[in-house]
Order: sequence, then C-alpha cells, then structure tokens
Amino acid sequence: MFDDAGLPRIGQTRCMLGVRPPGTPSLPDIDLDLNGDVMLNSRGMSVFRSLADVPLRLVPLHLSSKVRGAAGPGNAHIWSMGTGPFTPGTVTADLRLDAPGGPHGTVCPGHVMPLVTFQQELANTRGFWLIDEP
Repeated sequence: MFDDAGLPRIGQTRCMLGVRPPGTPSLPDIDLDLNGDVMLNSRGMSVFRSLADVPLRLVPLHLSSKVRGAAGPGNAHIWSMGTGPFTPGTVTADLRLDAPGGPHGTVCPGHVMPLVTFQQELANTRGFWLIDEP
C-alpha cells in the first residue's frame, strides 16, 4: 500500500487501504446487493500471508535487490497487521479474514453493511498496519 505520513493511504484504488467498488475503472474487489450493501461472499480487500506470496506486480520496485522480479509501484510498501496465524477469523468487531488455506485472503465485512461503512471499517484499521519489509 502507499504510505501517507507513516500510515497506509486510504482509498478505493489499487495499493490503498480500502476496496475498489463496482463501477470503478478497474475490477471491483467486492459485490453489492440491490440495497447497496456489501455482499457476504468472501470478497474484500486482498491480503497475503507473507512477502513471498505477494504477486511481483505488487512488490515495490525499491525491493528489487531483495525480491527478484519486483515490478510494483516504487512508492508503495509492504505492510503487515498483527502477528497471529494466517487463518480465517475476526479482525475487528465488524471485519473478518477469509483465508481458505492458501497464501491469499481477503478482509471482508463481518456482517451485512453499506459500502461506505465497510470502507470506514477498513480505514479504522489504519493505525494497526506497519511497514514490514526486508
């Protein structure tokens, strides 16, 4: 994610703390129901188990001496949140991690909520993320 004064930048585009909603120029991260609520279908903000699992197109160029093939935005960083196992579970009272056993997971709503609420809940985690680069 991009850095904003030592914290992840909040937004609705790639490499930001948030999700890309339907109707944006890129592929959406979530689906909305007819009421505009985020659907509970395991879609959400992508996260990875470790740096080794992050697609090279997202690994910042400034890590190219340590991660062969890094091709992500040079001004982005690798962030981590917490130290527990990468398993499905509660992230906050309103967010959950859906991690089906592989290296990729999604931070999803824990219950039905409007898109604006989901984006705010993701933004509320901003202070828990730390830059975690080799």
